[in-house]
Amino acid sequence: MPLKILHTSDWHLGHSLRDWSREEEHRAFLAWLLDRIVEEAVDVLVVAGDLFDTSNPSAAAQQLFYGFLGRLRAQHPRTRIVLVGGNHDSASRLDAAEPLLSALDICMVGCLPYRGNGHGLADLDLERILVRLADSSGKVEAWIAAVPYLRPADFPDEFSSLPMPEATAALYGHLAAALQQRRAPVLLATGHCFVVGSDRSEGSERVLVGGAESIGAEAFPAEFAYVALGHLHKPQVLAGRLYYAGAPLPFDMGEGDYKSRVLLLEVGDGSIRNPRPLMIPRWTEVQILPSKNEAFSVEEVIRWAEMQPLAGSTPPWQRPFLELRVEKASRSMGLWTKLAGILKDRLPRLVKLTEVRGEGESRSYEVGIQLQDLLPMQVFEQRWRQRHADVPMPAPIREAFAELLLGVQEAER
Repeated sequence: MPLKILHTSDWHLGHSLRDWSREEEHRAFLAWLLDRIVEEAVDVLVVAGDLFDTSNPSAAAQQLFYGFLGRLRAQHPRTRIVLVGGNHDSASRLDAAEPLLSALDICMVGCLPYRGNGHGLADLDLERILVRLADSSGKVEAWIAAVPYLRPADFPDEFSSLPMPEATAALYGHLAAALQQRRAPVLLATGHCFVVGSDRSEGSERVLVGGAESIGAEAFPAEFAYVALGHLHKPQVLAGRLYYAGAPLPFDMGEGDYKSRVLLLEVGDGSIRNPRPLMIPRWTEVQILPSKNEAFSVEEVIRWAEMQPLAGSTPPWQRPFLELRVEKASRSMGLWTKLAGILKDRLPRLVKLTEVRGEGESRSYEVGIQLQDLLPMQVFEQRWRQRHADVPMPAPIREAFAELLLGVQEAER
């Protein structure tokens, strides 16, 4: 029997869109995922980072996560589980659970692990990073290098002076060589990063700082037949072997068109088959109206809202998320309040009201947006525009803020 591996990523447990919790959507996804693992007799589950939405997840989010692991162990105990941290996760929080999870045959790598007090190549804890993957008969068909999101301080001392792309390539090269010494039949790896040439969602994916934006496909040695990537929410493949599974839910209004999936691949007799996508149901729709290239007038948007059906018995968490696009002349908090009142008991949930400034212009204003909806760089960019009108932000200022942000992220870890 071939070795069956299921690759998923970017769960973002604990996420909320505006003030709306995604807990029930996540609960539905995890139930669906467990059913697929049992139905497909999956040997290995790989989750490539961003298990949680924040570095300090709520008790409800952690209960969802650990509850899923417990149910998976009970219903399909032989599935090997490989989990790595992402840039949204607290590496130290994930690693704190590692001693318990390893006793349950669950591999958890929050941060690149070292033995003792050393921080060199010889100190890398390869026993935690390099994981055997066996089929249902116990035959080892592949090994995987479980690499989490990499921060500049995580690299071995020998690579610390290298630019981020070169340090990343050196690390993966070292791990590939270590796997070859173990006579691994098929080599796989995980990663949580932005690879040059991939398509990122600007609305919900944090800009990785410290040079991590410029990782080329060549950083992953050809010995790795499949690289299970996380961080980007849009499913995509690069260089024929670098796969982003994508996110299970749309985490931003601009992600409503993404076709959410997990990937199921089979390994056997020293070869790997192209992964098969398993499409994830969409429990809650995301709507942008009238369309990304049009806008309602004030009269049209009010008339449209008044025509929407009542929510009735539809569970609150399954009511569609709605962004309405309106003409520039209609910009006012009064319009937001009026529309929110009309739609309060109706099926759509108004989460975003965007003013379209004019044809051919890329900027738009959002009415009713809250600070919690924005990423740090977005807040900084908005403040810059308020102070400097249409003067573009100079690259050195952006880079200086990125360095400050990196310091905060390091402190959170």
